[in-house]
Amino acid sequence: MSFFDFEEEKIETDGYMKIKPGDNRIRILSKSISYIEDWIDNKPVRYRDGQQPETPHDEKKPFKRIAAFIVWNCLEEKIQILQLRQASIRKKIRALVEDADWGEIYHYDLKIKRTGEELRTDYEVNPMPHKPVSQQVIDAFNAKPIYLDALFDNKDPFSSENKNYTTGVFNKLVANNTNPVEITVNIDSNGVYSIPKKKQLEEHDIMELEGLLELCQPGYKESLMQRLLDKFKFTSLDQLTQPIFEFCKREAIEKKKEYAEFKRQEAELEVGF
Repeated sequence: MSFFDFEEEKIETDGYMKIKPGDNRIRILSKSISYIEDWIDNKPVRYRDGQQPETPHDEKKPFKRIAAFIVWNCLEEKIQILQLRQASIRKKIRALVEDADWGEIYHYDLKIKRTGEELRTDYEVNPMPHKPVSQQVIDAFNAKPIYLDALFDNKDPFSSENKNYTTGVFNKLVANNTNPVEITVNIDSNGVYSIPKKKQLEEHDIMELEGLLELCQPGYKESLMQRLLDKFKFTSLDQLTQPIFEFCKREAIEKKKEYAEFKRQEAELEVGF
């Protein structure tokens, strides 16, 4: 028997990104949540907006508004949570979103440059050219489920005990969806994720999705099925639950459009030659 009769609690420390001096390049992969941060006994306590007490517990540490979202840390090649405390950075990101030439923040990388120290710290925020999220990043996101809302309850968003997880935003259809699907998952003792049984799909739903997948680029269907197998242990489309089906359908529609545009441009090049 071990000297201690209990397992030490494992706390995720590498899962939070810090903006370091110099260039920090990120890709934002989820919608953000915001909360009010207070400090009690040198530990952060988070409140939903409007639910914080009238005054902070430590008068030397005033309330701080935090925006949190999931990012791909390009330099370290990691999926992490960025808790954005700097109002100046948030203001610059908001300006990009409202700029018609850039639009939604999910379609391009951001380069955040930190210079100076302490009160003289300054941040530059520059957008990179528009480009789709790579499959490497999507796979890394799916391999590390995160539940941002756990932060509201001062719990671990990386815990295997979470029954929900935050969905990723990888394309315009999901970004423009004001009612994103929240998917409930079960996690067994081995850390394997599964979806509770729900209403079965209709045959015409499966046929519709099959038809969409046939119009996507070669290899996309196989890639999708591998993701469904790795994440939910689904081996066929008729095992999909309604929320997963809706997500797959939206993604397939976007992929179909992308492939059709590629074929159009390819045809134009052939005519040119």
